[in-house]
Amino acid sequence: PSARRRSGRMAAAVLDGFTDAADLAESLVAKAGVDYRTAHSLVAAVTSEAEARGDNRLALADHQRLAELAGVASQPADPRALVLARGQDGGAAPSQVRAGAGRLRRHLARRRAWNVRWGTTARQARDQLIAEAIAASHS
Repeated sequence: PSARRRSGRMAAAVLDGFTDAADLAESLVAKAGVDYRTAHSLVAAVTSEAEARGDNRLALADHQRLAELAGVASQPADPRALVLARGQDGGAAPSQVRAGAGRLRRHLARRRAWNVRWGTTARQARDQLIAEAIAASHS
């Protein structure tokens, strides 16, 4: 499948498993002034109701129920915004993924160089030991 089709499937499935629940609770804390414990309890209750219905993500009705419980507006999550908001080190924002991939490439290059350098040294030491053993056996 093309990258475009894969990204479409990923975008369609990104909210499965209630992956937006923590962000939703954080939004209640940050934007509505709901205390942390209450926000997470409210989201957990709405998520549990959705799960009991057999859903694997929050529907518009769940957001409306949450808004009613919290006394604030609650909008369905925008998957792209959720990802872009993860701009901290190691986060899921594209810039952070690229930075992490760059760090990994540099680390692997250092490891390869180390393996080449010490692999050569080890082969030379092995060859020298073999040569000395052969020479000693002929003496």
